[in-house]
Amino acid sequence: MNYKETLEYIHSIPKFNRILGNALLEKLLNKMGNPQDNLKFIHIGGTNGKGSTCTMVSQILTEAGYKTGLFTSPFLKFFNERIKINGVPISNSDLADIASYVKKITEKYDAFVSEFAFDTAVAFEYFNRQNCDFVILEVGLGGKLDATNIIKNPLVVGFTAIGLDHCQYLGNTIDEISKEKASNTTSFTLSSVFCESQRETGRDEANSHVLVLASNPHAIPFFSGWLYINTFVLFGKSTVALYK
Repeated sequence: MNYKETLEYIHSIPKFNRILGNALLEKLLNKMGNPQDNLKFIHIGGTNGKGSTCTMVSQILTEAGYKTGLFTSPFLKFFNERIKINGVPISNSDLADIASYVKKITEKYDAFVSEFAFDTAVAFEYFNRQNCDFVILEVGLGGKLDATNIIKNPLVVGFTAIGLDHCQYLGNTIDEISKEKASNTTSFTLSSVFCESQRETGRDEANSHVLVLASNPHAIPFFSGWLYINTFVLFGKSTVALYK
């Protein structure tokens, strides 16, 4: 596929798969050699501010000298914005090449996934081919069945402010949605981070594997140094910031 054909194909994929869950995505990634298993993730969810937080974390690590992948959604002007390395969007040729590769495997092994899951597989393959040091991964819809939850053992799991969104899938109250979104802390390895407003429900769902954010910075061991975590206000919403 060329670039135009790639975009047409991606946007023709159903947004929701007929079979709920990540079984087909797991099958697809397995046939691809599980590129995500070679990557180190910072996994960030929430309702408001998660994309901005992902971008800031990516820039921080880029400035620190790390080759940093960034996967966010949706895009603002063009699709390539969703998949970046050190702030530079994936090229048209790389997107077409990798999407064609993923499409071929999808068809060969009958592993047809949702549009978001397909995009996620493309991003994993690109970041792996480019040997990224770290990948900042923004969740999609959120919850147990989110495609980004296919990853294992993220280095850090973070949450921005949680509000009422996608209630038909995630729950009808802040507590219900917080618990559903907190499900991606089950693969906890180092630390999970919640905004102050979600700390109680988040802590329960994550089996207390959380670092609760308050007014003062906290520090956790991170790679070869320390990662400092604090909260700040962005567009009137409490958000998480991570910085070395």
